[in-house]
Amino acid sequence: MISTRGEKFKMKQEEARRRKAEQEREAEEARKKLNWLNVTTSALSQFIFGNIELERMGEHFNRSVTSAIKKRK
Repeated sequence: MISTRGEKFKMKQEEARRRKAEQEREAEEARKKLNWLNVTTSALSQFIFGNIELERMGEHFNRSVTSAIKKRK
């Protein structure tokens, strides 16, 4: 098949558009995965540090109760 310069140019443009669209889809997918990872990491760190804070509060409460019991004796 014999094609003209114009046809070759249009084919190259179309291929470039397809590659660009594919790259944009891949980039969007990567952004979604990164966002999911950030949200998951944030939730996990809040859970861990929240539990550490609860543990500290529990220890403080236990010391307070123990101290109050000792004072009553």
